[in-house]
Amino acid sequence: MPWFLLGWLLTGVTVAVVILVLWMFNRRKVVTGDLGIVGEIGVAETEINPGGRVFIHGEWWNAFSQSRIPPGERVRVMGLEGFTLLVEAVNPSAPRQASIVDADFNGQEFGWDKGG
Repeated sequence: MPWFLLGWLLTGVTVAVVILVLWMFNRRKVVTGDLGIVGEIGVAETEINPGGRVFIHGEWWNAFSQSRIPPGERVRVMGLEGFTLLVEAVNPSAPRQASIVDADFNGQEFGWDKGG
């Protein structure tokens, strides 16, 4: 009889671990596709009025905004239409995030080309 109980106990623990792992994977932030970039913060490389270019996630993107955004301004991605981002200016007092790239850096230290 004790072996029977041990078998059920191991089965229960295994099921609990599988459920926990699945729950943890389900909670992870989406990092691909349109849901992976919406809400991220970057830097306007050119004036956005209504269109321009931004640097987000280590990539150069075409962007448009409903208001004028000067170069060097921090922007937040609000949506994606094809390969063009809808952005808005970020409040200067908003906390900085690790994903932000400073406007005065932009990869020049590494010789990265801005591309067009």
